[in-house]
Parts: sequence; C-alpha cells; structure tokens
Amino acid sequence: MSTISFRRSSAAAILLSVSLPCMAYAQSVDPEDEIIVTGSPLIRTIDETFTGVSVLSGDELEDRLAATIGETLKTEPGVSSTQFGAGASRPIIRGLGGDRVRVLTNGIGSIDASSASPDHAVAIEPAQAERIEVVRGASLLRYGSSGSGGIVNVIDGRIPQNMPGGGVDGAVRIGASSVDLGRETAGSIDYAIGSNLVLHLDGTWRQSDNYQIPGEAESGIFHMAEEAEHGEEEEEHDEHEHEGEEGMPDTGDLENSFAEQQSVSGGLSHVGHKGFLGFSVHRFESSYGLPGGHSHGEGHEHGGEDHDEDEHEDGEGHDEEEHGEEEGGVTIDLEQTRLDVNGAVNLDGFFERVQFFGGYADYEHTEFEPSGEAGTVFANEGYEVRLEAVQRKKSGWRAAYGAQYRERDFSAIGAEAFVPPTTTGQIGVYTFQELEFNDFHLEAAARFEKTDLENSTTEADRSFDLFSISGGGDVHMTEAVRVGGTVFRTERAPAAEELFSNGPHLATQQFEVGDPTLEKE
Repeated sequence: MSTISFRRSSAAAILLSVSLPCMAYAQSVDPEDEIIVTGSPLIRTIDETFTGVSVLSGDELEDRLAATIGETLKTEPGVSSTQFGAGASRPIIRGLGGDRVRVLTNGIGSIDASSASPDHAVAIEPAQAERIEVVRGASLLRYGSSGSGGIVNVIDGRIPQNMPGGGVDGAVRIGASSVDLGRETAGSIDYAIGSNLVLHLDGTWRQSDNYQIPGEAESGIFHMAEEAEHGEEEEEHDEHEHEGEEGMPDTGDLENSFAEQQSVSGGLSHVGHKGFLGFSVHRFESSYGLPGGHSHGEGHEHGGEDHDEDEHEDGEGHDEEEHGEEEGGVTIDLEQTRLDVNGAVNLDGFFERVQFFGGYADYEHTEFEPSGEAGTVFANEGYEVRLEAVQRKKSGWRAAYGAQYRERDFSAIGAEAFVPPTTTGQIGVYTFQELEFNDFHLEAAARFEKTDLENSTTEADRSFDLFSISGGGDVHMTEAVRVGGTVFRTERAPAAEELFSNGPHLATQQFEVGDPTLEKE
C-alpha cells in the first residue's frame, strides 16, 4: 500500500528491536529518542529490558502498517498471524494464539470475540497506533493468565497524558493499494484547551474490493470434483462458467475478499504537574467477507447467478445489497462501542505513583450466510479494571503491586450458535520486585488469580485457582554487553469456547466441540 503521511510534531523515534532472552546490547542514543516500554509497571527503556520485548513505532511502524493488527506484526521475530480474509487477522506468538495471546489497547483488553475463532476480527484500528509493544516473559503476569503466550499492546494516545507541544498536535494518513483497489484515510488531533485540558479526536476509513489473483481461486480439479458431486443439476452452470482448463482466465478475483472498516474516537484529559486523568469514547465498525465459501462465480458480475438461484431462493441478500458481491460466501458485520478511563498520580512518599486503568465495551457481530440471511450473532459485553501502586526506588530496590478484575458476558445466538451464553469473571493480584546492586540486576514477579465461568444453559459452572511466578537477572559484562536470563511458570484456565462449544461454525466450516472437564494448563 502506498501511503502519504503528514505530522505536525517532530517525528517519533525509529525502532526495530529484537530482544534476546539471554543477551542484549546496549546502544548510545539520544535521551529524547529512547523507547519506553510500558509492558511492566516498572517502566523501563528498551535497553534496560532483557526479556522478550519488541516495540514498533515511528517510521518502522509506518512502513509495516496494515489493515489488521495481525498483518502489521507478522514479520516481527517470533510473531506470525492468522489469516481469514482481508478483515480478520490476529497475532500468533511463538506458535500460540487464540486465548493464549491477549491483544490490548492502552493496557486494557480488546473486549471482542477475536480469541474465539480466527474468522473474528480484532476490534482495534492499527492506523491510529503511536506504538505497538509485543511482550513476552515476566511482564505477562501483569495482564492475566489468558496471555500465557504473549501480549500485544496497541498504544494510540486516545487519552492524552501530556499537553501537546505548541498547543496542537496532529497527523494525517492517506493510502491506496492496487491489488484490491484499496483506499484509506486516517487522521488524529490533540488540542489544548486552556492550560490543563487536552481534547483528542481521531477517525479512520478504509475500504478494499476483492483481491485480484492470477487465474481462478478454484482449480480445475476442484471444478471436476464438483461436477461429479452435483451431476446433471450442475451441468448448465458448469458449461456456462467452466469450459475446461484451457478456457480459464489469466486473471480473476478472490471471491468474498472485500473489507470495509471505519472508526471514530474522542478523548478528554486533565493534565497537571502531579499526573493526569482522562476518558475516551470509541466506535468501531467493520464489514468483510470470508473467502473459501461456496462461491462459483468469477467476480462482481454475478456470473454464477443461475446456480445461486437454484441453491438459494433468497438471492438478493445481504451481500448483493450492501457490497455488490455475488452469493457464495459468509460475510461478517461487526460493531463495537467502547469507553475507557485512565489516570495516574505522582506521590512523594513510599509510593512514587498510583495508576488506574479501566475499560468497558459492548461488542456484537453477525455472520451472514451465503443467502444473505443472518446465521449467528456473537455478542460480548465486558469490562476490565486495574489498579497499581509503584514503590519508590530505595537502595536499589523498587517494586509494584497491583489488582485486576475482568468480566465478560459472551453469547452466540442463532441456528448455528456453537457456544452457549457464558459469564467469565477473573480477579487477580500481582507484584513485581526488582533489585540492582553493582553490575547485577535481579527481578521477580508473582500473580494469583481466580477464574469463574458460569454457563447459563448447561449449568456446568467451573472455577480455577491459578498461580504464576517468574524470576530472572542479568549482569553487565562490559559497558556495551550484558548477559541475563529469565524463567517463568504460568497457569491458564480454559476459555468458555474450549469448555462448552458444541455445534457447527459455518464461517470456518468446522464443527466445534469443547470439553467441559478440561483442567488448567
């Protein structure tokens, strides 16, 4: 995608950081260009972090920016992504995905349905990110047991923590791509109101058509198998559309690979010399197709109209009306309304800082069948709060203590709903400890969490007590080299989908079966 970006303020620092678990190399950098890692409550620079942390920001982030968070991060070391069309892609960290990887926005979970299935999009807009942190190791204990594989934290500045330089700060991004006729516009602005208030506004619009591909998405062998399966019923359709391998076009479209996405946010903060307090409201909407369904057409021209009318009497469904697409694949319409609160107070006593994070979201998406009828509606209403106190450093020792609570009401409604309505509650307490003396640095962390799952359909309620711990250290061998290591053990409770699923999932063409007797892992 070609992009043009404009930014009023000075450019952000450029970073491509690969953190090795056993060795890190210190570099001489300008203090203004130091990259701050916020994954741990004991905030450090990237050079002070020896566990697995990667940070994308500035021009590096701009170069890798894609329509989804998974596509944006897929070239990071140890990171790949799921791929279920142009609208749904979620990170996989060291081979772990789904509920084992948490995706956050400003330290609070995305509160969507993306961990339940790879065809569900992450309700986060990458174009508004100021930086993205990929966190592994001990810092995972800050965010809960469900992030045992890793954490992706998208920091977008929706709640300003500082006054903008010169009273105003903004950015505009314009992009286009040829393979799918994609077009994108994004913008944000921070505006100072008086000496202490900051108003933030941002918005993004993105749209792309079906991907252009060489030849047809379905092979000649596949068409021959279809002929044998459908027999004479398919004869007229197949003769019209497939006259043999030699008649196939050199170029075509990947059916149902379109995507459209828009978001808008507003935030307001009070910023003072002792800290800040702010809130934001965010609206996210997305509509996208899932390739690989029951498509038999050649593109937007509805070449498979005769067959589709035989197979689906209601052929003028959702796809044709809203996307101009031919029947033949599942489409998803997604929406989320979100409210966030964030604040921090700097203190003078034993604790140097107390900080609070909170988020609430009402999420829903509908999976439309090839006929255009609504098949399954997934809903997730949830909230998350976290309170932390950071101890002032004394004699090389500093620490942080925190408490967190999460709750979500997740349900799937419809003829093919495979997950019964389930309420999940998680409460946890944790601590991070750090000690420095001479050239040595030691750290340890521990977390206790209780997870309860209440299933209103089967009444097969489950409860789990989880304990996680980590420890590590490093030593400066020279001014430029330090060597260290870390070890940690985590426990994770199974998600509602892993316990209670039982039914077909049309979008992924799978029959989901859970195991209500699963124990913690």
